[in-house]
Order: sequence, then C-alpha cells, then structure tokens
Amino acid sequence: MNDKVREMVERLFDGAADNEETRALRDELMDNCLEHYQDLVSGGMDEQAALEAVKDSLSGMQEIVDRYSGKPDRAVIPVPQAEKPAEEEPAGIRTEWPAEGIEGLRIDAAGHSVEVSGSDEDVIRVTCDTPKAVRVEKDGPVLFIEAVRISDEAFGAVREAGDPSGEGEETKAFLDMSLNEILKKARQVVGSVVKVVEQHVKDGTLFDDAVIRISVPRHLLRTLEAGAASGDISVEGLSVPDTAVRTASGDIRVDIPADETAEKMFLSSASGDITLFGTAKEAQISAISGDLMIKGSFDSLKSKSVSGDVDMEGAAGDLKTKSVSGDVTIRLLRADAGSLGTETTSGDVTLVLPQRSAALSLSVSTVAGDVINEVEVTGGDAPLKMSVRTVSGDIHVCRGEM
Repeated sequence: MNDKVREMVERLFDGAADNEETRALRDELMDNCLEHYQDLVSGGMDEQAALEAVKDSLSGMQEIVDRYSGKPDRAVIPVPQAEKPAEEEPAGIRTEWPAEGIEGLRIDAAGHSVEVSGSDEDVIRVTCDTPKAVRVEKDGPVLFIEAVRISDEAFGAVREAGDPSGEGEETKAFLDMSLNEILKKARQVVGSVVKVVEQHVKDGTLFDDAVIRISVPRHLLRTLEAGAASGDISVEGLSVPDTAVRTASGDIRVDIPADETAEKMFLSSASGDITLFGTAKEAQISAISGDLMIKGSFDSLKSKSVSGDVDMEGAAGDLKTKSVSGDVTIRLLRADAGSLGTETTSGDVTLVLPQRSAALSLSVSTVAGDVINEVEVTGGDAPLKMSVRTVSGDIHVCRGEM
C-alpha cells in the first residue's frame, strides 16, 4: 500500500517544473502522506480505508502544486445549497451516557464540526442541532460517536431512484439502446434522483454541515481520538493524556487546561489550520497547507507544514520544525538546555530568544537568503544547541522581551 501512496503523490506532480522548490514540496508531501498512512494503520484502520483517508487528505493539493509549477489555478464551481424554511428547522437531539466505565472517546465526524468540552458533571452529553445526524454506541470502555450526512432511509430512497430496476436486466437493456435512448434514460434517472434528494432535504434526512457538541467529565478519559473531513474540531477544558485529532480540510483547536499536562498530542490536517495551547510531554503537529499556531511548554515538540506558516511561542526541550514555503517564527520564553532544529526551503525563519538563556551553540545556513544574528555564540559543548537551515529564505536570530 505504501507504493500506492507514493503513486498518488507522484501523480500530483506530473508536468510540474523540476526545480529545487517543487522537489522539496514533493518530498515533504510524500513523507507526510506516508507517515499519515502508517499512523492510521497502526491505529487499527484497515489498509484500504487508510489509503482512502490519505487520498481524501490530498483534496485541494493539486491547486497548490499547480501554483508552484506555473500552471493556472483550476476553476471551482460552487454547488448551490438547498434552503430550508425557518419553521422547518429540526428541534435537535440530546443523548446522555453514564460516565462510569468510559475511558476513551472515538469520534468520526464526517463533514460535521465537533466541539468537545470538559464539565463537572458525571455524565457524557452529546447534542446536535440536526436529528438523526449522530449515532452513539458503547464498545467496552470506549464511546463511539459517528456523524452521518444522510439517513439510512434517505440513502435507500436515493439508491432506488438511481437504479429503480436493479442490476441485471437494466444493464442488458442499456446494451440494446441507441445513444439517444441512453441519454433520455439518463435524464429520467437524474430527474428522479433530484426529486428524491429535494424531498429528503425538506424532510431533514439529508443533513447540512452540523455541529456536534460533546460534554465530558474533565478527568474521565484516557484517550481521545477524533477525525473529520471538512468540519472543524475543537477540544477545550478537558484533560486527556493521549489525544489524536485529524482533519482533511477542517481547522483544529486544542486548549489544554492551564494546570494540566498531556502525555501525547498528535494533531494533523491537510489544508486546515491547527492551534494548540497548553502543556504536553510530547506533541506532533503537521499540516500541508494550513498554518500552525502553538503556545505552551513541551518536553518534545515536532511540527511540520508544507506551505503554511508556523508560529510557536513557549518552551521546548527538544524542538524540531520543518516547512517548505511557509515562514517559521519561534519565540522562546525559556531556553535553559536542549536542542532546536528548524528547516525551510523558501520560507523565512525568525528566532527570538529570551534576554537571559543558557550558553548557546548556534549553526545557521542559507543558500540564497540573508542572515542576521544578534546573539552571542559559545562552543559546541553548550547546553543549548540550535540549528537553522533554509534554501532561499532569510534568517533572523535575536533576543527580545516576551
């Protein structure tokens, strides 16, 4: 399956200009997709499903690649949305689950957005403005919350409208039709499907993007896993040792309570922005075209972005940041000991150190950019080691008040 992932990424660059920037973009995108695929499989997802998830995450990347290769952007035609009269708005749903015995929460949000928040209650509450848009099931110590875009009733009706006679005889009949007869039949099928869809939109069984709100006791969960396609995901006021959040085009925001420390934090999005506030022992954050904003304290922090900017403020014992065309800004509140490594291809790097810090060993290099270094540097045995690399971007290292 890894070969299929490589093939998908290579196809994006067919016809692209062969230069240092596009090669760096391709290599970084390849690494991100392969890592994303391995993470999904390691987490228990079927290989084919993981491959489809990686494919979905590449949606919209062709336009970015085309900009690098000088190709014109592709036109995007908006799809008209059916309007629903105000009086037909659904009343909403409310589901409560006893918290006892629950240790994990797994969320498949599809195209909906998700808001997870901590509470002082002893129950888990799941609410949504759209009826039938959410299924909640308990699987041992894990509560599984699944969002759907179309009800089973509506799905069956649409499928029947598209294939009223079933397969077999219908397929054979098509083989005997002339081109005009096939076109006429196609118009009839499409017309039937449109009518069914319109009716189910009115009935509220075809769902627009909804917001799923989940309230969980603050210290209940050991694990939280959430995924969405186009919806946003936010997690606030909740202490979870092990958190993994993935989206294709939605934004991610995680706000760890000020007096809590997460064990592991994994956040990944293709084109959405990612915001992380708080303290964690280990955090891995990656995006393809989204921006990363990170504020907090970390034992180990790794962040990667292809065309988005990276903005980090706080402290980290081991900090590694990579970007292809985005700018990287790092403002350290504390710099006593550890290592920092930053690499970009065409983005600028700004590194702001506190007024007082440990002795510093600094390695800086750029091929075509400018370098401004305003800090004193000691030998290679210094407790604080920093390395900044860029191909065509500028580098600025300085001290400042935070």
